[in-house]
Amino acid sequence: MIELSYDIVIVGGGSAGVSAAVGAAEKGLSVLVVEKSSQLGGQATNVGVGTICGLYLNDQKEIFTYNVSRFSEDFAEKIQEKSQTIPVRNSNGLKFLPYSVEVFQQHCMETLKEHGVNCFLESELVNASVEKDEVTSIQIKRQGELVKINVKSIIDSTGVSCVNELLGEESISVSFKQTLTQIFTLSNCIFSSEQNLTLILMMKLRKENPYNLSVVPGSFSKNKTSFKLNFKERLSKEDIHKAIQSTLLFLKENSEGFKNAELLSVAQQIGERIGKRPVGKYILTENDVLTCRKFDDSVANGNWPIEQWDAEQGLMIKELKENDFYQIPPKCLESNTYRNLFFAGRNVSATDEAIASARVIGVCLQTGFAAGKMAADTLD
Repeated sequence: MIELSYDIVIVGGGSAGVSAAVGAAEKGLSVLVVEKSSQLGGQATNVGVGTICGLYLNDQKEIFTYNVSRFSEDFAEKIQEKSQTIPVRNSNGLKFLPYSVEVFQQHCMETLKEHGVNCFLESELVNASVEKDEVTSIQIKRQGELVKINVKSIIDSTGVSCVNELLGEESISVSFKQTLTQIFTLSNCIFSSEQNLTLILMMKLRKENPYNLSVVPGSFSKNKTSFKLNFKERLSKEDIHKAIQSTLLFLKENSEGFKNAELLSVAQQIGERIGKRPVGKYILTENDVLTCRKFDDSVANGNWPIEQWDAEQGLMIKELKENDFYQIPPKCLESNTYRNLFFAGRNVSATDEAIASARVIGVCLQTGFAAGKMAADTLD
């Protein structure tokens, strides 16, 4: 067995994991990111989310005012510049930034390299060891062999409480089961605008839309558009492929704009909006979000509404107060049991309702960076 040592190890290489790595590396520590898939970015790249939500102040103004940490703002600015996109305000007044999946993935890699962070892709967490109130090491399976990694601090940014579960610690299970999402992209979609395309999809084709098909906001460009298919239960790859093909056929037969449409790409993974979360020193609640609660020691601002996708009712939204936001305290990022275990991204300690707001990329970037700083501070 290979044995390595790092000051800080981050399990999960999504937006929260990458930002956590930067937060820790800025302290001059040795940092490793362990990611189970073949690329960085998490759901932002593997699922092809396509929009960074939660960056801007929640108001009805036409201007876009950042309400996130400086790191998150800089990250978004670089993604915007490289993707050559502009922020969007949809018909509901929600503001977000469309991005190129390829750009997001590449920027994550460049960011880690710039900060001297090592990264192990296609590496699976298989074990963890503890002594008293500290996690002392983890084991991963990489390229067919086991690797032991000694750690001083560890951050779980997997979105499904992987480290916490492996340690046998209490988790917050999912009680409100949101739909799963498969994103795919079509070419040769001939419409005057994304608004026109969306209107036809909602009004003309709504009754024959078995998978609650919707457009990925801001994705319409040069007659290419990305779509979301929502599923009640997990399907096999074969069944997902059949669903996409039948949806494409339906669109071709029922709208002139899709007559010559072709399947361009399918996202690598199906999207899970929420998973199990650890029980931290504080659990963020629905009331915290909707009342826009503030904390003196906050580490992140939340601007996005509570967004839940129900299998029967479709999208359900609970709005925040206009021109206001809630905050996330550091206790949501801290383990109840281990002094050197931290949480980030979709993995912060929160109820189903609260994480339905805090799970968006703009918030994940903030909690990730904060978790990196907090983990580094324990080593001072």
